[in-house]
Amino acid sequence: MNHRLTEIEGQAHSEALRHFAARLKAFPHNRELVKRLEQDIAKIALAAMAVSSKPANGIPVVVDDGSQWFKSLDLFENVFVCHRGTPIGLEYAVGEQLSSGTTEMWAKGRNVVEVLKTFTHDQRRALQAWTEEMAAQVREFLALQYPGEDLKRVADTLMWQFTHDKNSADARPLVHHKAAGALKR
Repeated sequence: MNHRLTEIEGQAHSEALRHFAARLKAFPHNRELVKRLEQDIAKIALAAMAVSSKPANGIPVVVDDGSQWFKSLDLFENVFVCHRGTPIGLEYAVGEQLSSGTTEMWAKGRNVVEVLKTFTHDQRRALQAWTEEMAAQVREFLALQYPGEDLKRVADTLMWQFTHDKNSADARPLVHHKAAGALKR
């Protein structure tokens, strides 16, 4: 299989990279956060249960329905595990403090491990949806910049470079060689 891109494909790749770089560069960081969460679910659950076993202290987080939750621990920026007492026992949730000042609860339940698994699964699905949406935007951008050219391979290469783990077995992205005017493995 020829991994070299034509001159126009190399040019299109460079333009798309410049146009989408800031948005695409966030993906590896977000993927890594979800990966670490998946790997550490048991540790995070134990820590959340330890905090929730003590009397609640601090300022409660109040959500839109008026319920009050207490932060157990932070997962990532503005995202945290929280808990509250109910008449039938503790309830856990993953919440996010939004820029508007409100708090969104993403997953709730009595079993903190299941709450974390649900949240992690939802985050994986969100990353997949984001990838599909970005791929569509890249294809649209290329189609507008280069009408009549089939640049699917360029779009696929660009998305692959940002969405695949550089440490995985197939982590050799196509790279652009200016002298050759092509991308190759």
